[in-house]
Amino acid sequence: MPKAYLCIHGHFYQPPRENPWIEAIEPQESAYPFHDWQERVTAECYRPNAFARILNGQDRILSIVNNYTWISFNFGPTLMSWLRGKAPDVYRRIQEADAESLDRWGHGNAIAQCYNHIIMPLANERDKITQIIWGLKDFEFHFGRPAESIWLPETAVNYDTLKVLVNFNLKFIILSPYQAKRVSPLGRENWINVGNGSIDPSQPYRCFVGKGKYIDIFFYDGPISQAIAFEKLLGSPELFASRLETAVDPHRPHIQLVHTATDGETYGHHYKGGEKTLAHIVTRTASEHGFELTNYGSFLAYNPPTMKVELKEGPNNEGTSWSCAHGVGRWKENCGCRTGGPEERTQEWRKPLREALDWLRDQIIPLYEKEGNLYLKDVWQARNDYIHVILDRSEESRMHFLQGHARKKNLTLEEQVQIFKLLEMQRHALLMYTSCGWFFAEISGIETVQILRYADRVIQLAEDFGLQVEEEFLERLEKAQSNLEMFKTGRGVYEKLVRPSRVSLEKFLNHVAITSLFKDLIPDIGNTYNYQVTMQFHRVLRGERVALALGRALVTSNTTLEEKDLVFVACHYGGQQFRCTIREYTEDLDLAELLTQLGKSIEDPSELTRFVDEHLGKDYYTLNDMFMDEKKHLLSFLVRRKTEEYYADYSNIYDNDRELMESLRQVGLDLPEEYQIAAEYTLSRRLEREILAYIEHQDDTSYQKALKLVEIARRNGYNLRTDHIQEPLQQALHERVINFKTDPTPENLQELKEFCDFLRRFNLDLDMASAQNEFYDLLASEFSREAPIPPDQKDQILYFKDLLLKVARQLYFNVEAFQKTLETLMKI
Repeated sequence: MPKAYLCIHGHFYQPPRENPWIEAIEPQESAYPFHDWQERVTAECYRPNAFARILNGQDRILSIVNNYTWISFNFGPTLMSWLRGKAPDVYRRIQEADAESLDRWGHGNAIAQCYNHIIMPLANERDKITQIIWGLKDFEFHFGRPAESIWLPETAVNYDTLKVLVNFNLKFIILSPYQAKRVSPLGRENWINVGNGSIDPSQPYRCFVGKGKYIDIFFYDGPISQAIAFEKLLGSPELFASRLETAVDPHRPHIQLVHTATDGETYGHHYKGGEKTLAHIVTRTASEHGFELTNYGSFLAYNPPTMKVELKEGPNNEGTSWSCAHGVGRWKENCGCRTGGPEERTQEWRKPLREALDWLRDQIIPLYEKEGNLYLKDVWQARNDYIHVILDRSEESRMHFLQGHARKKNLTLEEQVQIFKLLEMQRHALLMYTSCGWFFAEISGIETVQILRYADRVIQLAEDFGLQVEEEFLERLEKAQSNLEMFKTGRGVYEKLVRPSRVSLEKFLNHVAITSLFKDLIPDIGNTYNYQVTMQFHRVLRGERVALALGRALVTSNTTLEEKDLVFVACHYGGQQFRCTIREYTEDLDLAELLTQLGKSIEDPSELTRFVDEHLGKDYYTLNDMFMDEKKHLLSFLVRRKTEEYYADYSNIYDNDRELMESLRQVGLDLPEEYQIAAEYTLSRRLEREILAYIEHQDDTSYQKALKLVEIARRNGYNLRTDHIQEPLQQALHERVINFKTDPTPENLQELKEFCDFLRRFNLDLDMASAQNEFYDLLASEFSREAPIPPDQKDQILYFKDLLLKVARQLYFNVEAFQKTLETLMKI
């Protein structure tokens, strides 16, 4: 096979899923057992590719590979920001991969993406520009360098999109082979029709857009990419590499690039274990089959185009894409493309949905320009630069933005609020076009509900400026027919699934107020989500039947800076019965006197409720108005508090009748169910207590007590639950590895080994992945050093390395190669 280069591209993307009001993702049941789809796909794909295992035949780890170091990739900007906050280990590995590839090849593996994955040909020109600017600035924020390329969502492109794109000094884009129309040698007009997908993908092409402007294009290998995504090519590294070989043509006169492009989620999420096959390919199998790895930027630098290309115009000149055979119809009409759901479901809802969103976008443009021009020098330039505030919500960032764009220097808080409300209205008007909203079979799916939430936020912000558009928007949504009777139309989806997501400053304070009843027991959420709460007055009163909290708080939105001075009375009547009344603070409210009167009523729940209604109003919030995560948190706390009472009862039963239970066992009689439950529950809780004590202090007393409890359970046939301690044990193991990695002393290594011995002694089957990830680099580094060992330090160094290997075995590493190195050192 002639020499060929290999580039594997992964398009890593998840749509933004945050509730637009709280800027946090709420629980998504369809992602169970994970909290939401971002968490699930991270666990199944993004993290496994950052720490891909190459295993031996006994499933022990031979090496851990950062796949991103060896492949071309783009991460959606909103996903990258989520990873930065929620999965910093993955985020860091992605950054490191780009930096390492930049050092190796002179060009980084990472490329940018249009900001929130809108279908660019269907966007107006201003939105195209903003999407590109936001995508490029976001890329610079995360990777610290300008992007050489940008991923077009769904590879959707037309010439109007290219006319905008060529103004941003980008070197290339990646498209499907089926998007090319015809090709010709540069400088000539010998056009060859390749509209059937027959374009030679092994070289780059130049696409001219207007006079003297162009962008280079790579057309990925369609059949191989299809096989990776849908034909189980990831089942075998050898099969994968052999298929890659078929793309190399010995008769081609130019240096060839074999390259593929798929959703990055193919490697692990769509195909379980796909990241392992990819790791084999990029570290071993590809080179064994004669390929040299590269990325697009590096290949293009040494192999500029010798051919030019024209693209298909698509229906109505709206362009083409990689996932719709009808141009870009999938995102604007019932074109016939569909994913998921029963065959009888129709997608006629797509067209009225897009028309409704286009109408809403166009309604707010005059409002934005009129109101924005009161405060901003150039409203559209301000929108383009607003990405800097989105990425950094600090006061310093906001002030820097205002200094550059505001018409005057000393803006009042009210003027700042107006500016940021207008810009947030525009941000959500862009987010509501996220392509996933049209991709699936039903308008009530979570992706479509999400973009309608963005539209609802636009509507709410427009109302703050006096523009009433909700009813006409809903009339347009009524034309979008749902496939489900319970919703009937898009209006039903909006009213049942979208509008309840709205969060006011008062509704947010409800969470803080109810939580404040248990301030010593539940973490304060006053400065989480998208709000800050400054408590100016707070008192808790507890009666025999009711507990109440009276407070005054300043609640501020972190995005718009809108704030309200509010007073609340939160009452807990027992169980899950909560009632929280909130009103704006006024000077005539004497909080000290109010507290006194509340104290007089606290023993009479009916009188207390009447008093609160009279002085603060009859509207109130309950537990059901809390965010789902906080509701679960509070209920879990209440349950834990209740089970502490039950533990005392079970413990008394077990302690009082333990000898009787053991006697029953000894004579072969079955324990009554009541005894069985009491014994297993009590011993499990005591084991949990001793193990947690050992985690904190690593003392022998807790260790011996835990051993004794396990022995009692074994002898009597009790099943002990350890699920409650899995997470703290995993965290403790991770922390000890980090401690050793930070300060690699024999003492810290010995502490780590003792903890591993503890886990093995209790046969606790933990997920050790995070500990393994941190440990591997240190292990490999320690045994890669070739410096001679000073004779006076030999015993100490060999002891350290031997101890390191013992820990490695307990962390399920294959240590044979390292062991041979150690044996060689011992002979010197």
